[in-house]
Amino acid sequence: MRKRATISCCYFLFFYMAIAASLVCAENGEIWLEGESVKVFFNDADTFRILEGPLKGKRVRVLGYNSLETYGPIHSWNGLNGEELLENARAATYMARTGGWSCSLIDDVDTYGRLLCRCDDLAISLLRNGLAHVFSVDKNPGDSEYLKYQKYAQEQQLGIWLNGVPKYIITSLHSAKENEQGNAYDRLISTSDGSSKKREHKEHYKTCEIVCIERGSSCMVYVPFRERYGDRRPYCLRAIKKGENYEQSYGQKSSSRKKQEIYFYRSRGRGHFVYSSFEPYFRYSGDGSGSLSRLEMV
Repeated sequence: MRKRATISCCYFLFFYMAIAASLVCAENGEIWLEGESVKVFFNDADTFRILEGPLKGKRVRVLGYNSLETYGPIHSWNGLNGEELLENARAATYMARTGGWSCSLIDDVDTYGRLLCRCDDLAISLLRNGLAHVFSVDKNPGDSEYLKYQKYAQEQQLGIWLNGVPKYIITSLHSAKENEQGNAYDRLISTSDGSSKKREHKEHYKTCEIVCIERGSSCMVYVPFRERYGDRRPYCLRAIKKGENYEQSYGQKSSSRKKQEIYFYRSRGRGHFVYSSFEPYFRYSGDGSGSLSRLEMV
């Protein structure tokens, strides 16, 4: 009996060590940047930091799509509350961290000083599974190829489109008290063509105030940047427990979760296992050698 117990303990120890090792691999992904293998860290599904080489320490924004914010349950639309969309945002981040993506730099930087790049296989993987949405920085439509994959996910009600498609998604909120001029804008992204528009205003938002565009469309919780991380995080950024609701989840009932197979496109690279600390998690079930591999949402 003692021998059997020892074997069982060793088995579970080995199992959790394997999960921990997989998590480490997922945390520090490896991509192909300009044809060279480079270790990176994805802060979220559309931004990463280069960990080695001549560009070590540089932050990079991936163009063409946007993933939802991961600092708290701040998005909601069509009956999906903040916690449910936060799970989708985390899932997108873990997909990005599997690595193996092919990326190419663009000779430009954004307003935050970040380098810019394209990672088509990553973008397609996220968009096809409803884990991101097409994003253009101006009034022009987004990438036509990306829009095809987004439309597929919308029609299949995958990921963030589970309960339908809002007309716009709010991706950033700014209060007029953030600058001396008293001018501010909110950025809205069209879910049909990915174009951006700025809603200029002079409103003073309060921390944890819910801002909605229109009935049946997107809502977002306003939290100033300095309060999003660390000890200063307000109550509305604390993830609610599964099955619970509170007023910051917009009074919407939790939708029933459905099992979904997650596919991701790879132009090169190997297979990976991805484990995460939230539900649902993804289990890889392909060898990564083909153009389309499968992850299963459990």
